[in-house]
Amino acid sequence: MIHSRKPLIMGTASLIALVAFVQQGHAMTAQEVWDSWQQFAETYGETINVEQITQTPDGLILSGVSYAMGEDGFGIAGEAGDIFLTEQADGSVLITGAEETVIAMTTVGEDGEVFEMTFLQSLPDMEVLVTNISDGVAFDYSILDMGFEIIDATLDGAAFPLSMMVDIGALEGSYSQTMAAPSFGVDYSVIDTSVQISARNPEDASTLEMDLILDSVVGTARSKGSMESDSGVDAQGSTLFGPMDLHVDVSGSPDAFVLDLLSEGGNGSGQVSDTQMTYNVNYNPFEVSVSGAKIPLPEVSFSVGGISTTLMMPLAKSSVPQPFLFKTALTDFAIGTAIWNLIDPAEILPRVPASLVIDVAGLGNWFVDIFDPEVTASDDIPGEIHALSISEVLLELAGARLEAQGNFTFDNNDLTTFEGMPRPTGALDITLIGVNTLVDRLVQMGLLPADQAMGLRMMSGMILRPGNGEDTLVSKIEISPDGRVLANGQALPF
Repeated sequence: MIHSRKPLIMGTASLIALVAFVQQGHAMTAQEVWDSWQQFAETYGETINVEQITQTPDGLILSGVSYAMGEDGFGIAGEAGDIFLTEQADGSVLITGAEETVIAMTTVGEDGEVFEMTFLQSLPDMEVLVTNISDGVAFDYSILDMGFEIIDATLDGAAFPLSMMVDIGALEGSYSQTMAAPSFGVDYSVIDTSVQISARNPEDASTLEMDLILDSVVGTARSKGSMESDSGVDAQGSTLFGPMDLHVDVSGSPDAFVLDLLSEGGNGSGQVSDTQMTYNVNYNPFEVSVSGAKIPLPEVSFSVGGISTTLMMPLAKSSVPQPFLFKTALTDFAIGTAIWNLIDPAEILPRVPASLVIDVAGLGNWFVDIFDPEVTASDDIPGEIHALSISEVLLELAGARLEAQGNFTFDNNDLTTFEGMPRPTGALDITLIGVNTLVDRLVQMGLLPADQAMGLRMMSGMILRPGNGEDTLVSKIEISPDGRVLANGQALPF
């Protein structure tokens, strides 16, 4: 194996996380970094062996470095070659090493099967710099053309036909940690990632081929404090992921299939404190197509214009109502022609995309700390809801449209009027457009018997009334303070 003085990232997290053990507040030495590395490894059950340690005028040379760790049927070991810890003029330490390392992984299944895999990790043109900051430590890393390749795989000692290649065009980032007021920060970007996997099942000769191309992933994370500290915790993070192309082909099996996914990417973010959590994720347009031996069509395909979800909720025990919200949207969901031809060969229904939006917010509180282990293990987390605002409910399907908005308050002292549920007071406004036309089309298709359609219209007449516009129905559902349920001002008979 060829070794050169190229910066190194080990196959485990130890090289990165060692910064937590380095003394802060002064120029770092190579010996301090090496001592801290060993301390971290020992803490987390990792064994590091070094054939020889050589002191140099500007640092240390660790020759013949190898490492191993494992538990519960899983083990990993690596040969890192020679590692150079070089002290810099600015008080930082540069860590460099072999441009290629060999890593071996072993897993033992519940049935005793032993799977072993050896792969080559390529780390050319990489730099890792460990630096002191105010009351803490930081490191910056940059890697070009990082790669992983399986060079050997066995199952119970017999050769297992598996190959995998991972190429990452660029990996850059930074990590910082302070100790007096515990905090950390992470920034990273991964550019031009490709994954190729090929495998064959020795038992039935079925094969798997997978190709993945990911344009980019960029992220950041920050955290201060902890759930256990008096000051609590404040953590936030975000991720932006670019276009992705995935192809999976399983053949030679009764379950053979081909899957293709083409995505325009998306993003996500989150924040958590000791009192509140927020979460947001957005998926840009994507397309999926599947064909296979057990799929009764030449191809099943669909596309989505976008998916988004936002959640905010209280976390802490409180006697005071706290705000919460939930919003989710599925826009422009369109199924492929093959599915349409199966369910509607006469093209009676309009072949337009469907959409669903739910946007609600309100006030509520927990009676307990929901992070308490006894609480998380329970199926019942006690709390109260005090108010609910329905900003939007929207469903567009097969040419019909449903809209709803409303507001409710809840009396938690009255759990009898609605059988164990806090009594609500408020109103919900509903608008239906094109529903009568949709019912007629379902009857024409034979999916809905005419007598059932008539019964449906008679029942809906008790709740709905004609609105403005063609084929428009509206309704105002109210729950009065005395618990009566009204539809357009009339008490419902149920």
